[in-house]
Amino acid sequence: MVSKTPGPQSFPKQNRLLKAAQFQQVFRQGRRLNTPQFIVFNKLNEQPYSRIGLAISKKSIKTAVGRNRVKRLIREGFRHYAWQRGLDLILIAKPSVATLTNDQLTKQLDALWPRLEKITG
Repeated sequence: MVSKTPGPQSFPKQNRLLKAAQFQQVFRQGRRLNTPQFIVFNKLNEQPYSRIGLAISKKSIKTAVGRNRVKRLIREGFRHYAWQRGLDLILIAKPSVATLTNDQLTKQLDALWPRLEKITG
């Protein structure tokens, strides 16, 4: 039997941008950050927790396996990073992400999280 109680390894719905209106608000009012692998929109929110939305298109990563791999690594990095305040993020993958190994992508994300914290601070 699987427990429904969120644990330390969970990624609850409250930490996800789910609705189009939430995405549009971050796109319109958020700040944009370009990296070699991602375009990141970020905006402070009034919540005590951060939320993330992902835009990984077929155009940037051709296979579903590749898209799911990138999404899984982004979510894992986001979940492990301890956000001090509520921040809404949207990560848009560039085609160069598909060529990275899991370790390379994890290192890129580990460098991105503190950078976002500084920008919004």
